[in-house]
Amino acid sequence: GDIGDAHIEVPRNRIVLVTTSMPSTRKMRVDCRRIMLLLEAKKTPFAVMDLAHAPTDDGTKRLRETVQSGASLPLLYMGTKLVGEAETVQGLEDDGALDGLLGINWV
Repeated sequence: GDIGDAHIEVPRNRIVLVTTSMPSTRKMRVDCRRIMLLLEAKKTPFAVMDLAHAPTDDGTKRLRETVQSGASLPLLYMGTKLVGEAETVQGLEDDGALDGLLGINWV
């Protein structure tokens, strides 16, 4: 499935990491932790949505369906725009593009 189909209602410039405290695989657990640590290291505010404990509403229902159709957690959003899964986020970081995308300015 297209991981861009699901969206969440958040402020346009808010960073949201969609994760789970009940991962189905070791890789998912490692990826969720790795991307969370990456964001923490950047010292930029971000929200965490734990799909295992999130209340069921239209947004979380669509996200759960997205994951069931093949997307892998974690999913990083900037507002309602999907940045990507763990590999995409790490690739952006490796290329030096993640900070600009997230609006982080190192001075």
